[in-house]
Amino acid sequence: MAEQTQEKHESQDGTVQIRLRWQDASDLPTLYANQVYITHAGTEFYVVFGEVQLPVLINKKPEDLEELQVKPVAKLVFTSESIVPVVQAMADNVRKFLERQGTREERD
Repeated sequence: MAEQTQEKHESQDGTVQIRLRWQDASDLPTLYANQVYITHAGTEFYVVFGEVQLPVLINKKPEDLEELQVKPVAKLVFTSESIVPVVQAMADNVRKFLERQGTREERD
C-alpha cells in the first residue's frame, strides 16, 4: 500500500493542522464484509462490518429459510467529528468508481 500523507497548514481560525503520515498496512489482515450495521450513541458512531455466507441447500428450497446469520468481522468506533470526512471520502470514492465503471445497464 502506498504511503499517504496530509500536508500541514494553518486554517483561517488559527488552528494548525499537522501532516499525518500513514505507515504500511500490508501486515494487517484483510477481512471480507458484505454487510454493514451503523448506529450511534452520544457522540460516537459504531460501524460493524459482517459477512453473510449463503448456505448450501440440500433437500431445502431458499424459501424454506427463515433467516441467515451475519458473522461480525470488524467493529470500528468513530467520533462525530471524524465520521463526516470518512463518509465524504467514501461517497467521493464510490462516485469516482461509478464514473469509471458506468452503470449496470451500460455494462450489460
